Amino acid sequence: MNMILFYFNILLMTLLDLFIFKIILFLVYHSYILGLVRLDLYTSFQQQNDESIPEAWECFQDYILECPHHGMESLLLMQMFYHGLGNNARETMDAVAGGAFLSLTISQATALVEKMASNQSWNEKGPRHAREVEVCISSRK
Repeated sequence: MNMILFYFNILLMTLLDLFIFKIILFLVYHSYILGLVRLDLYTSFQQQNDESIPEAWECFQDYILECPHHGMESLLLMQMFYHGLGNNARETMDAVAGGAFLSLTISQATALVEKMASNQSWNEKGPRHAREVEVCISSRK
């Protein structure tokens, strides 16, 4: 009887170990995939040559919405947006911010970009249509 309990105990321990291993593997795999998504988002956003700052902001927002569970902090996202802009656009952002754009708080920086995006003089084309959003996202892949 003791041998049966011994083997049963080993079997339970093995199944438990296998279950724990699968959970760890699942978590590691999803962390890896999330890391790839973060890397892709970080390395691939670039303002297009003919794109205004508000258009770039809208494309960046659409890009973020593609992966709503990216887990990145707002500060990192704002830095990615800023560094994805062209040189002239970064200079414009710094001038509008009254100094270094990245020295603003997240709420100040977001408010500034949102204000620029809503102001028609910054974006002469008007509101973005669904087809333009699709082209924006697909052109960045």
